[in-house]
Amino acid sequence: MTIAMLKEDHWCWAPLLAYGLVEDPHDAFVDAHTSFPRFEYGKYIGMVTGPLRSANFEPDMVLIYSNTAQLRDMIGVPKFQEKTLVKSEFDPIDSCVYSVVPVITGGQYRITLPDPGEYARAMAGEDEIIFSVPKDKLEALVQGVKRNAEMKQNADDWSHLLLRPDFPRPDFYKELFRKWGLDVED
Repeated sequence: MTIAMLKEDHWCWAPLLAYGLVEDPHDAFVDAHTSFPRFEYGKYIGMVTGPLRSANFEPDMVLIYSNTAQLRDMIGVPKFQEKTLVKSEFDPIDSCVYSVVPVITGGQYRITLPDPGEYARAMAGEDEIIFSVPKDKLEALVQGVKRNAEMKQNADDWSHLLLRPDFPRPDFYKELFRKWGLDVED
């Protein structure tokens, strides 16, 4: 379902302030508890959200709720395509802020922990984590994840637990170990 939320539709004070829907009240409580990123006041009048598959609008970003194995697959894409790691800061609350504002303002991927409100009221699972993707990086991410799945280099192919006293090294490991003068069991 596609949902539009304006100022009067919010239940929590943090996204109202962070999304720039209300002016900073310079209240003692707010000042003591808010160091989170914010959009400029008045820049937006609200937000529209919906499932990516059926959205009839072009999103500025995409939130993906995944487990850690799926997240590992996704963050491997920028590591190998862009030669960069996904950088994030972690806060136990205000996930609605951290998963959105820095992604739109900075245009970078981000990992965010779902906050207590997401568990209690939005039913996020205890095994879920949020991966935020800016719109300019979405197509490359999707293509990278698909390519890795085709090459059998994703969580579905790595999830077979196997306890052994030693593991055979992939060929490129062996080549590197030889170059370094280290033992290679052939």
